[in-house]
Amino acid sequence: MQGAGDPDYDRFLIADPDGWVVYDTADELVGLPIDAEQQEGGAPIVVDGNAVGTLWATTGDLSGHSELERRFLDAVDRALLWAVLLVAVASLVAAAFLSRQLVAPLHKLTAAAEAMAEGDLSQRVVVRTRDEVGELAQAFNNMAGDLQAAQVQRRQMTADIAHELRNPLSIIRGNLEAVLDGVYPQDTEHLSPIYEETMLLQRLVEDLRLLSLADAGQLQLIRTDVNVSELLNGVAESARAAADDKGVDLRVDSPPDALYVEGDVDRLRQVIGNLVSNALCYTPRDGTIALRARQAEHLIRIAVTDTGQGIAPADLSHVFDRFYRSDNARDRASGGSGLGLAIARAWVEAHGGEIEVESTVGKGSTFQITLPRT
Repeated sequence: MQGAGDPDYDRFLIADPDGWVVYDTADELVGLPIDAEQQEGGAPIVVDGNAVGTLWATTGDLSGHSELERRFLDAVDRALLWAVLLVAVASLVAAAFLSRQLVAPLHKLTAAAEAMAEGDLSQRVVVRTRDEVGELAQAFNNMAGDLQAAQVQRRQMTADIAHELRNPLSIIRGNLEAVLDGVYPQDTEHLSPIYEETMLLQRLVEDLRLLSLADAGQLQLIRTDVNVSELLNGVAESARAAADDKGVDLRVDSPPDALYVEGDVDRLRQVIGNLVSNALCYTPRDGTIALRARQAEHLIRIAVTDTGQGIAPADLSHVFDRFYRSDNARDRASGGSGLGLAIARAWVEAHGGEIEVESTVGKGSTFQITLPRT
């Protein structure tokens, strides 16, 4: 056998008669055929006179690659290894950067939320992106703004309630002290102001109770089918005497066909009556107040329009706020508590409707109520 016993030959292969390698000490060619050049010089393996295979002893490279090819493949392997390492390092750097970009805003949000929990509602987070984190930061800022506005409104309302209570209580106390000291006699003339201020306090307390029920979503309605034309005519007749005394033309304009809404007739009469009373306060003599009803698809629109002094643009967005007054639209001297329109809105929303206002200074205002049609 060629190479047998030569110490330079350290690799042995055995192939079957067809040239397929069945044994290779280097485990490279097992299961692969040996080409004609590689088969030269092999020693046949004969059993009972039959050639059953071939044996080779060699140190050569039977993979078919030249020295240049092996160097090229080694270079490619090294390049791939470096590429993998560089990609891994770049991925780690990018992951660290993105993680910092994501975690830093969340840390700021957490710090701002903790500050808010301690009572500092002025906290805001700078929004620098438009992704999900940016949307979260914007939602946080909106929430913080709403909470701060609610806090300011609550403090203002507390101050307003204290002011509304102080005036009638001062009058009641002053008159009672005068009666008890004998300065005023106990007659109708001096007891009537006490009674009137007591009724004012009672109305204020009832208004506050209604608003607290509205905030809790617990306003109770006795729903029936309400004829809108009859409702407007009833409110107009109740206010007719006051309108005539002031010289104001009070009109009702509703379609001949009956329009119905499902609602509490007493509460709806209270809402429209409140709007008419406000209109009478600010409509001059020879002015006009019109009550109108119209159908719009599945809705009923009720409007109370006056030719009064109007509401300034800066006050329009606040006319339904509690205790809100402006020099032009609502004055303390009118005797109102500043809760009438807030209560009107609460009752309208309890009916599933909306109330809006449009106004032009010097020309008048229109309050429009939209209710679902039966």
